[in-house]
Amino acid sequence: MTMLALLLMAGGVTAQESDIVFAPLRAEWHYNYFGMFEEGYVNIKATKDTIIDGFNCVELEKKQVVYIDDPFLHGEEGVYEHHKPSEFVMCLGDVVYLYRNQSFMKWFDFGANVGDFWTVPVEQDYIIGDTAGFMILQGKGTVTINGTELRYIDIIDAEDSNWGYGDYMYGQQPYTIRVIERIGPIGVYLFPEDHWTFDANEGGYLRCYSDTEIGHVSYYWNNCDYINPQYQNLPEENDTQTISIYPNPAKGRAVIEGLETSEVQFYNALGQMVKTVRGTNEIDVADLVEGKVYTNKITIR
Repeated sequence: MTMLALLLMAGGVTAQESDIVFAPLRAEWHYNYFGMFEEGYVNIKATKDTIIDGFNCVELEKKQVVYIDDPFLHGEEGVYEHHKPSEFVMCLGDVVYLYRNQSFMKWFDFGANVGDFWTVPVEQDYIIGDTAGFMILQGKGTVTINGTELRYIDIIDAEDSNWGYGDYMYGQQPYTIRVIERIGPIGVYLFPEDHWTFDANEGGYLRCYSDTEIGHVSYYWNNCDYINPQYQNLPEENDTQTISIYPNPAKGRAVIEGLETSEVQFYNALGQMVKTVRGTNEIDVADLVEGKVYTNKITIR
């Protein structure tokens, strides 16, 4: 069976003293990536426990895997891996901390109250303007993903924040981002990014997440390590089935080509299954709510 995915602890503090779980060992994330003359994905893995300044934390290793199609700038067309500096995360109580500016800064606070706010944890050297800005808590609750109940918080950048979450430029209206325990922000990159920049950031929206407790969660229309059609369709690189979906996005009906039999499961952006279709390659999506974000999984048998 093949599955294709579509659309901190201070020194001496034990794990029991943290009320939340974030970035457990062997957790893995995939994010979309688009750069100038290159596209692919970002892979992040929680690889090992370590200690920084007496604090027990987890190291997150990062790499970009991209297909470069401009030989004039990069020397040779092909697939390349770019390893980025590791990040370090710790959990204490209800708070997740990210190591920035030579200290652990509050990243996500699952125990905060609506209206609470805290500074966006960014590297000071990269801040443009007086401050990084603030994240404001707008709501909180729980969601069940793969049978596991997880806490979430809804955050929004302050209007004058230079850094934060969401695909918008500085000066535009920010929008609410949901952050789920273990998984992190949904629909955006794991780490806060600069709203001033006109260039590609380090990563894009979340494709997939997995760990040993809740298993695999997909928020993407293709497989987690999909690069682009040009690379994916090279015979020497890909001997699996070629599958296409059109129209995408769809209203009314969508057609899946490349499958003889299939089961299609539609999930919303919170990981909740909202529709299942079996035994047909023509999918009726008219009953799905317009404006909602859906992903789906095709199980090939």
